[in-house]
Amino acid sequence: RDKETMNLAIALGSTIRKIRVDKGMTLRELSVRSNTSLGYLSEIERGTKEVSSAVLDSIARGLGVELYNIVSESAMEIMFSAQHKKEAERMEDLVAL
Repeated sequence: RDKETMNLAIALGSTIRKIRVDKGMTLRELSVRSNTSLGYLSEIERGTKEVSSAVLDSIARGLGVELYNIVSESAMEIMFSAQHKKEAERMEDLVAL
């Protein structure tokens, strides 16, 4: 997988996990509610598997949120991460001076 795809998979998984935990839901509960296998769901949350839009929609429904919420939070995570990386690089450049 290319780096951008990996970043997206990690961000989506992280967002799904955060929403699930915030709602006090176990992985098994989400698996049942979203009709997604426990193993696959675990891999999605760890960012090791890509997820189709259909499965992502099922997970969103299982979480009781709109698909948009998962995608927008994931996009924000990616943007924050990129901004943080740029700031770290600038700090390294300043320290090198």
